[in-house]
Amino acid sequence: MVLRQEAPVRPSKKPEKKPGRDKDMTDCFGLVECERNEENRVVLVSQAVHMNEHLDVAKSLLQRRSHFVLHTDLYDGHFYIFSHWVLDLLQEKKYIASIKADLIPHLVRRQFRGANVLPESVRDKATSKQALAASMSLSEEQHDPEDLVRCFAYVLPSNAYCERADTIPAYRAMDEEVGSRLRIKRSDFISN
Repeated sequence: MVLRQEAPVRPSKKPEKKPGRDKDMTDCFGLVECERNEENRVVLVSQAVHMNEHLDVAKSLLQRRSHFVLHTDLYDGHFYIFSHWVLDLLQEKKYIASIKADLIPHLVRRQFRGANVLPESVRDKATSKQALAASMSLSEEQHDPEDLVRCFAYVLPSNAYCERADTIPAYRAMDEEVGSRLRIKRSDFISN
């Protein structure tokens, strides 16, 4: 999953043209940021939380991963990379209709519970492919075969550009922004 740090809101005199998301609702991401092997591992996802509501965190999560950072300033770029076995999981779990609302929380909740949380047909495929990858790896790190479901996030650097357009006005605003930000000066070497 690709996440982008949201720019802080600065008060300005002119109204903002670009349509944004509802500021009363925010996504919460719990990321493990201090352990080398677990860098930016996603341990908690809660979508569209009202800022005045309570956020429940499972006691079992706190026992497994007591040190994680809860972010409300990250923006989901809707760019995901999955292992091939996740497609098999989607075939088994017919109720999963949305990647962000259903699949990502499902996978995040299934972490740290061992390989038995997956259906047998999916587990067999995932385990065999993961064992093959571990045997071919040049890394000295030991891989836990029970740690089959792993969710990580890549937090974009501050100078990266990432936007999401889910409406026509948002797409137009993004198109204008890209056009104004990424102007490339015409080179004298390029002929017409």
